[in-house]
Amino acid sequence: MNKALKSHICILILFVSQLCIGQDTTKKITLRSYLQQIERSYSVKFAFADATIKDLSIKPAERPLELEELLQYLSLQTGLSFNKLDERFISIELEKDSSYSTATLQVLDEIFIENFLTEGISESFDGSYTFNPKSYGLIPGMIEPDLLQAVLALPGVQSADERVSNLNIRGGTNDENLILFEGIRMYQSGHFFGLISAFNPYLTEEVITRKNGTPSKYGEGVSGLLNIENSNKVPTRLSGGAGVNFLAADAFVNAPLSKKIALQFSARRSITDLLDTPTYEAYFQRIFEDSELNNTSREASIEFADETFFFNDFNAKLIYNINDNHKFRANFISIYNMLDYGERTTNEGLGSLENQSSLKQSSLAGSLEYEANWSNTFKSLLQLTVSSYELDAVSSNITDNQTLIQENKVLDLGLRIDNILQINSKWRSNFGYQLIEVGVNNLEDVSQPRFRSSITEVILTHSVYGDVRYESPNKATIINLGLRTNYMDKLETFLVEPRVNFSQEVLTNLRLEVQGEFKSQSLTQIIDLQQDFLGIEKRRWQLANGYNVPLVQSKQGGLGFSYSNRGWLAEVDAYWKKVEGISSRTQGFQNQFQFVEDIGSYSIAGVELLLNKQFRQFSTWFSYTFSENNYEFESIFDGVAFPNNLDITHNLNASFVYIGNNIKAGLGLNWNSGRPFTAVSSQQDIGNTTIEFDLPNNERLPEYLRVDVSANYSIEFSPSIKGELGLSLWNITDSENLVNRFYILDNENQIIEVNNTGLGFTPNFSFRVFF
Repeated sequence: MNKALKSHICILILFVSQLCIGQDTTKKITLRSYLQQIERSYSVKFAFADATIKDLSIKPAERPLELEELLQYLSLQTGLSFNKLDERFISIELEKDSSYSTATLQVLDEIFIENFLTEGISESFDGSYTFNPKSYGLIPGMIEPDLLQAVLALPGVQSADERVSNLNIRGGTNDENLILFEGIRMYQSGHFFGLISAFNPYLTEEVITRKNGTPSKYGEGVSGLLNIENSNKVPTRLSGGAGVNFLAADAFVNAPLSKKIALQFSARRSITDLLDTPTYEAYFQRIFEDSELNNTSREASIEFADETFFFNDFNAKLIYNINDNHKFRANFISIYNMLDYGERTTNEGLGSLENQSSLKQSSLAGSLEYEANWSNTFKSLLQLTVSSYELDAVSSNITDNQTLIQENKVLDLGLRIDNILQINSKWRSNFGYQLIEVGVNNLEDVSQPRFRSSITEVILTHSVYGDVRYESPNKATIINLGLRTNYMDKLETFLVEPRVNFSQEVLTNLRLEVQGEFKSQSLTQIIDLQQDFLGIEKRRWQLANGYNVPLVQSKQGGLGFSYSNRGWLAEVDAYWKKVEGISSRTQGFQNQFQFVEDIGSYSIAGVELLLNKQFRQFSTWFSYTFSENNYEFESIFDGVAFPNNLDITHNLNASFVYIGNNIKAGLGLNWNSGRPFTAVSSQQDIGNTTIEFDLPNNERLPEYLRVDVSANYSIEFSPSIKGELGLSLWNITDSENLVNRFYILDNENQIIEVNNTGLGFTPNFSFRVFF
């Protein structure tokens, strides 16, 4: 597709979105959107649980009303109770439902900014962000609500290599993030080697993301938290849907089996092993561009080569409301990725040689939960979890007659007892106990020269935690103080981790936020690079052992201000974070330190800026992050600080989104100042078989610039069946953005520069049906 045609498509999408401005606005709109309009017009704030207004629509009042009259109108139209807490804050609750407030102690009245950036994203008073796929607006470049891709829209979150599974939250590596699915820790989060999320979004109720000030109930994950939760309600009717895009087909069902029991089910399967699409070709080129699968120097000797790539995921949840005060839930999730590569090569004297290599990733996880509301002020949750992850790689090198087998297995067993006590209208406490046992096995088997190693390690962790939360009646002051203690038996280590989250309204519409936390984690990922599997990077989990793999610990503090008024939102956050106990093998060095084992730390300081303007049917935002991220290792570079591999100093995102009755369209721009890399030295020893490098990370890649467009069009086949068409154009200018650069030696010991580029122009199309 030439650039002129791509430009015409972009213009057409934006033109269609402009035409939709003239649509009839007297039709019903979502209650969420109408509340947002009222907040801007009357300078008030609504506080509610997402479940309270979910799926509700309303016809806007035909004439201007006083606030009291408008609240009465809303109550009559929705059957909800609108209660003024003071001149500014209004709570929304279900009428005559005393049990509901008990069941939502953790979420009720916490929303600070509704429709943060776009519909379906909100910001809470504690600085967390909630993404609700069911009320998803649009993020440019996305046609479906990818749960991890949406997180990249937040300030301070980026992916240095464009992989959504490699989220870098405030300069941290992806293994420093705690990803929970229904309270279960997940050790695999992506398909297609991380380019798309492994979590089907269409049964997901919310995804909560935290960058700092994490509640004490959450351990591990020294950089960030992503908590994915499906709905816990028994629906009144059967609902579901199915869809297909250029990568996969999926279906989901939410079925009430009785008034007390419901079953949720979703499944997705790739079509990449059945059909070549433009999206698949772009993704394949992105992942395998510098691997043996695309090594043109070997083509002359290859008689036959074939690759098969395949992925699927499956999720099921059983909800059983025993009665109003006792509930039971069971969850199950399966994630699978597979790559097979076969080739036949001609070798003089040996004739034809056949080879088969494979790489498989799989996750199986489940949980059992029992929730009891002992009274209107006290409830408990008992949860049992199991999470298993397995990586199996078989790589055969015909030329060297060598076969390498690598396995990485993780088994995580957990028990949690969580309690919530509403002391009074101002004070609330959350406290409990968590037991986690994690076992990790790493196997390496080399056929020539013969070598085999299998290491299994296990850590048992006991944790006791507690938080105390204070809220003033008008929410002008909110304080959350937490403390988590961890005892790790194998390491004989006892840790005390304080947490603080403070929010204060200093002026009308202006809030001060202070956050801080101490955190730790016992698992990290070793990064295996080009020499291991067909030239494809892969990662293996490992446990801390107290000597060459230490416990990772972090300290973080932050200070910020938020201003919100009449559709305007402005935020500034300054933060500092130090992470100690990192291993050089977890950082992905591709320079003179690639095979060096050392222990060190990194420190990052930064400022995040956000400006967001909400109009009636438009949303536009601009975010900018400035940060400085440096390593310090005990031996590497003589202990002198040098730039982190993820040190992207400047990062900017700007987006414009239109949401009408039937159409959504968006245009987004992403720019950053480029990752650091280590250049080769101008002085090379001709007789040496290794590369002489310059100072570590002393150079920068060229600036990164990407422009994305996407649009969705809704169709109503009948009152109960709806459809949706989606089109996305990723990198519409087809910019060649470098995301990594490193150097290797060829067979003649000549230095070769290898450049990894991001996705080029990548179209995607989807069609979905909902009932």
